[in-house]
This record gives sequence, structure tokens and C-alpha cells, in this order.
Amino acid sequence: MYSGFWGLKIVPGKTYSQLVDMPFRVSNAALDATVENATRTSVLVTVDGKQFTLCSLTPASIEQQTLDITFTEGEEITFETQGDNAVHLTGNFVNELVDDDSEDSEDEADGIVNGEVDLTVTDEEMELLKSMEREGLINPGTLAQIGMEDGSDSDADYDSDDAETDGRIREVTSDEELELVAEAEEEEED
Repeated sequence: MYSGFWGLKIVPGKTYSQLVDMPFRVSNAALDATVENATRTSVLVTVDGKQFTLCSLTPASIEQQTLDITFTEGEEITFETQGDNAVHLTGNFVNELVDDDSEDSEDEADGIVNGEVDLTVTDEEMELLKSMEREGLINPGTLAQIGMEDGSDSDADYDSDDAETDGRIREVTSDEELELVAEAEEEEED
């Protein structure tokens, strides 16, 4: 969760060091509105004694760069530039009040386990999905495509004769059935 604006203007020839006491995220680097010369300016960060280039900006070519870098509490960092132009870093402070355990339990409640969607359905739900497919409310083969059926009804060799045989397509014989078909098509469009 992000809360509050974070920003830093890095002037050429100066370094900006700190021991991070509140986590923050850098999300953008942009050249200052006043460009000193047209040469490239690189943004460097030193984290716990190791230096890295975050991005390189060139006037009239690449004047800003989206970033997604989070610095956590306790890290010793230094920002500086190589080049003649000032650079603005912007981002947000990170609110660490979110409990990791609560995120996991919320994900499990939503059917997400270890970053994967759990498609487990009950027999009752499966029967409902199959009946919806037979009635034309779900496209034929959808359940097989997402791996919820055994795959015995492969769409690769499926034609209209098969559809009539297995009941997916049937002849509309009454006005009442015609109204049901019209309603189903209208719902599908929505």
C-alpha cells in the first residue's frame, strides 16, 4: 500500500545519502525542466556499498523513465548523477501496516494459492456449468479449454452434426423457446 508523495531533485556533482527509516518506492525519473546540455545523464544509486545505474536520460530523446524500485527500512542508500543535467526522482512512501498473513488468507479466500488461481469446483457447480454449456449460455468447449472437463469433447473435431447429437444445438419449435433464445442472446451481448 502506498501513502504519501516522495521526491528528490538530484543536482549534478552532489550526492544524497541516507539510512532509510521509512520505506519508499521510486516510480519515475525525469530530467529537470531546464536542460543544461544535450548529453546523457545517468542516475546512480549505491545500496549498502554497491553501485547501480537506475536509468540514463537524454534530452530530446528519453527525458523520463518509469521505475519500480522499493527501498526498505535499514538500507543505506546514496543517489547521484553522472552528467550535466538535474534529475527529479518521484515516488511514494510505502505503508508496511499490511500483515503478510492477512494477505495470504485473503488470497486463499479468493481462490488464489501461491499466486495461482484455484479452479476447484464442487460437483454441483460443475453440473450447473455443464447445463449452462448445453443450453448455449457458455460457448461450447469452454470447460474443456480451461481444463475443467476430461477433454473428451474436443472442439478440434467438433461439427454441427456432433452438436445436434449431443444436444448443444436443437431446433426451436415454439414461440416460448424463441423468446428464451432471444433472452439468452440479449444476456450474452450484455
